[in-house]
Order: sequence, then structure tokens, then C-alpha cells
Amino acid sequence: METSVRLPHGYRLRHLAEVDSTNAEAMRLSAAGDQGPLWIWSDRQLQGRGRQGRNWVSEAGNLYATLLLTLAMPATAAGSLSVAVSLAVLAVLRRFVGRGAKLELKWPNDVLMDGRKAAGILVESTIRGEGMVFAIGCGINLRSAPSGTRYGATSLAAHGAQVVPGEAFEALAEEVDQLLRRWDAGKGFRELRTEWLQYARGLGSAVSVAVGGRMIEGFFEGLSDKGGLLLRNQTGLQELHAGEVNQADMTADR
Repeated sequence: METSVRLPHGYRLRHLAEVDSTNAEAMRLSAAGDQGPLWIWSDRQLQGRGRQGRNWVSEAGNLYATLLLTLAMPATAAGSLSVAVSLAVLAVLRRFVGRGAKLELKWPNDVLMDGRKAAGILVESTIRGEGMVFAIGCGINLRSAPSGTRYGATSLAAHGAQVVPGEAFEALAEEVDQLLRRWDAGKGFRELRTEWLQYARGLGSAVSVAVGGRMIEGFFEGLSDKGGLLLRNQTGLQELHAGEVNQADMTADR
């Protein structure tokens, strides 16, 4: 499909009517030799995926896009990107809802409006040659949100913002480009971490984190230099890089 949208300099676009998953398409293109930076934007996903293998409901009218990117950088610095990119998605929502909703970030990268999930991010990566290949997948509920989710989901339309996917995609491409420049292959994460914590849901409060079939409880104290969640309990300060955060007013994730 050909679509007239503006992208930051140096980016290409592959716009599809439908695809199984924009992240899956990005990884297929990478395996075929495409190094990006390439955006894959689909009007609809047939097998959309969220974190930890969850299904991502992908009705037409919302935004589903993945950036394929190859960077020459060590794998040890890659973990913070999943956390950092949520700031770009939050900035997209702020453009359209302004102060009409409370925007928050739930570790590692869910974006909430008035306590309900409005956007999700799935960053997948692999080592190829001397570089890191990233598929940075972003889903934003523009027109509709799924019902029956554990947390509750919402959309921009529910907050009075009527946004078409092309408009949202242009904003996303611009914000992600700016974020990547600031992130600087992980070297700029400390500054981004300070900004992220300003929007962090539950910072300083008691949380439980489901990790590998067990529950770890403690107080959410912040983020590590690598984007891990810092949890303090009777065993001391722990740094977690995977898991689902549960708080008293939020029982589980979408």
C-alpha cells in the first residue's frame, strides 16, 4: 500500500492492509537482509502479540506499527530501550489528549490514561553479526479498546480525541526518532530514567511482581541504569528485568 505520510529523514515505510504481526514481519525482513530503519505499519493485525506472548487485540482504526532498526552496540546496553521507548509513546498521547487525561507509565512499558491501558510496547531483539537488531512494536488504542481485560483498557476516542491512524503514526515516527537520538544506544538512558520516573505508576508504593511462577513483594524504589525495576524488601534491594507488576488497585496486566 502507498500512503502519504511524513517520516523523519532516513526512514522507510512498508504499509500493509493486514499482517499477522508487525513485529513478526520486521524480523522476517531482517532475516532477509533488511537492516532498517524501516517502519512496518499495518491497518490490522491477525495475530498481534503483546508482552509474554499475550494476544493483542488488533481491530481496524487503531495504530499498529513496528520499527526495524539495526545498531552497532553491545547487547548489555539493549535492555533499557524497552523502558525508554514508552516515553515516546506517552508523548504521542500527550499531543492528542493534552491535559484531558492523567498519563502514567507502568513498568516496563505500558502507557496508561486515567489508570487504564491505552498503549503497549513490545521490543524484540537479536544479535546479527556485530550489531543488534530491534523490532520496536507499538500499539495505540485510537478508536477502540478491548473489553474484558484484567486491568481495563481505554482509547483516545474515549477521552474525546478523534485521531486517525495516519496522524498518530506520523507523531509516533517523530517521537521515536527523537527518543532514539536521546537514548543514544543506551548511553543516554540515565537522563531518560529521570524523566520516566516522573510518570511512574506506584513509585514508592508496595507492589508484587510475578516472576517465573513466583511472586516477589516489596517497595518499588526506581529503575536501574539498565532499565530494571528496583524492588526493596526484607532481603534487600533487588533488580528485576522481567515480570508483571501488580499493585493494590491493579490486579494484572492486559
